[in-house]
Amino acid sequence: MELHSVITSPATILATYKDVLICVVASALAGVGVGFFGCLLSSADKQRQLNGGKHTERSRIRFILGAIGSTIFGVLSLVGLAYGPVALVVVVRAGATLPANALFSQVFHLRPLTSSDALGTLVTLSGVVCFTLFQGDPGPEVTVSVFMDVVARPVSIAWNTVLVVATLAAVLYMMKERIQKRSCLLRRSRRLNSSGLWPNFHHGRFWRKKAQPQEGEREEREEEKPMEATDTRRMCNQDLKEVLAVCIVTSCSSAEMDVAAKGWAAALKLGPAAALESALFWISVVVNVIFLVGMRVGTIIGCHRCDVLLFIPISTVLNIFVSVATGLVVLEEWQQVDSWTGLASSSLTVLGGIIMLVTGPAEAEASRVESSEEESETVEEESTSEEEAECGAVLCGAVEVDTDEEGQQRSGTVSVSELLVTTKMHALANMNLNHSRAAWSKTQRAHGPLIRESARWSSAPNLQNLLPPAASMHAVPMFSFVLLCSPYMS
Repeated sequence: MELHSVITSPATILATYKDVLICVVASALAGVGVGFFGCLLSSADKQRQLNGGKHTERSRIRFILGAIGSTIFGVLSLVGLAYGPVALVVVVRAGATLPANALFSQVFHLRPLTSSDALGTLVTLSGVVCFTLFQGDPGPEVTVSVFMDVVARPVSIAWNTVLVVATLAAVLYMMKERIQKRSCLLRRSRRLNSSGLWPNFHHGRFWRKKAQPQEGEREEREEEKPMEATDTRRMCNQDLKEVLAVCIVTSCSSAEMDVAAKGWAAALKLGPAAALESALFWISVVVNVIFLVGMRVGTIIGCHRCDVLLFIPISTVLNIFVSVATGLVVLEEWQQVDSWTGLASSSLTVLGGIIMLVTGPAEAEASRVESSEEESETVEEESTSEEEAECGAVLCGAVEVDTDEEGQQRSGTVSVSELLVTTKMHALANMNLNHSRAAWSKTQRAHGPLIRESARWSSAPNLQNLLPPAASMHAVPMFSFVLLCSPYMS
């Protein structure tokens, strides 16, 4: 009874699982810190964009704090590797970063929380807890001798060789695509240039007859459709290959970084002075820095060239899979696993939650952008139709409309110059008509007392203005006499 109480005492449990607790807490804090300071950097960038591309005092402070905090917590993520297995560190770190990112995005007003965020966070945290339980008891402490023994095994050498060869092959493939100008970025620019983004004025009814293709063009387009589908399928395959190449670079670099971190962490256990004199420490640091640069560059290239909705989920899943497999194979972490079935199930649960956290907000944002574009297109079409109706009402008096034998109306084809000349002549005619009416009414008001009220007037231009002044004085009595006699003559 006393032995059982000693075994189950909190002090004994804490001493037994101290390394595991430090590993889990350090990895979780690293993930939360990276998510927080990443959102802080995004908030600073958002304020800078709203300020016309220049930092304000607040955005500059947020940018500096975000850069420093991201670096500190990025290094803190390596602390967990000194106390626990690589598989546990990778899963806990990834399981804490994305939920923290979703939470702090709401805090900094970057984007609203969605149902995918809540459900993905719950699924991810449940998977992380199950993975920690099925990982088993911590293995022996990784010292310099233990690390050299496990790394020198043929299986470890073969696995590391596969990772390095895969990284180099992916880099060479990306370089070849870039040299041959078949990269995703270059293909996307060509699609934009050839997609007909110039203004198209053939949307309305007034120009619809002119915009319709001929029969020969329709047949050519029907024949070109299978070729276009084949080209689109080929481009999609090339895009997927390049995304996989970039994800292979990032995942293999991340796995080699974890192994190198185990090496210099084992050397540091001998003391700072002994670690600085150890060749293992310096080799591990150099390898860690090289693969760190490779992972960062690969991430930047993937976000810049490839489709983000495709790159982020594949990259996250491959990073977890390759890092966990590297820890199990190279560092012999498979010996401490309690249940392989539970470990595999919890890993799939974590991956599913991560995919929900990554793709849910992106799809919501994409649907929001599409709906806003559709609304803007609808408003533009309505305004265009109203403008065309007004233009049609104005031009009806200026442009003659042809009518066929059956009496059906058809739109006349006029050039721009003819349309301008016709509109100008119509305006001049209206101006002359109004001027003639004004002159006639002025003349009649001047001779109003000489005219009978029963006289019938006709809207005719004032011809007296065309006579010379002398003739006009003699013509007024005669003109008045004609007007006075007009009722009796009729």
